[in-house]
Amino acid sequence: LGEDNREMKREISRLEDLCIKMEDEIANTREQNGIVRNGIDGFEEKYRAIKNKNDGIERSFVQMNKQIDQQTARIDSIIAAKLVSCEKQSEKVVAKIAPATVPKKESDAEKLKRYCNEILGNHLANDNSKATDEDYTQLVEAAKKFMKSDKKMQLFDEWIKFLSFKSSVCNVFHIP
Repeated sequence: LGEDNREMKREISRLEDLCIKMEDEIANTREQNGIVRNGIDGFEEKYRAIKNKNDGIERSFVQMNKQIDQQTARIDSIIAAKLVSCEKQSEKVVAKIAPATVPKKESDAEKLKRYCNEILGNHLANDNSKATDEDYTQLVEAAKKFMKSDKKMQLFDEWIKFLSFKSSVCNVFHIP
């Protein structure tokens, strides 16, 4: 029995040593768990800080976008107002300039004179050339296109009579 007792004491001693080792390992594990927990807590704090910064940045971006939209709308309205103002100013300028640039309406006599001068211009410009009866007929026909009424033809006849007194025209047309 003594031998069994000793064996039991050794077993108890070995078990106690094992318990002490296990308690040390548990303590070490708790210590490591504490370190890990502290690390996790530190990461969680850093995560919350970063998240808060990101949330702040997002709020800033939202605010900046609102400000940009407001400024853009303001600029667009200013540009639109300036365009309307410019259009009104240009209309005023055009209204002032337009009457000066619109050609004066020719009277029938002025049209006839201009047209006939274009036809006679070739003959009167060159002293050596002589107008033929065909040229004179062409001149009359061209004038008739402009002059439809008797009154207008009367203006044409008066103009031809006026030309007949000029010696150069008399020479060109052989008008007595």
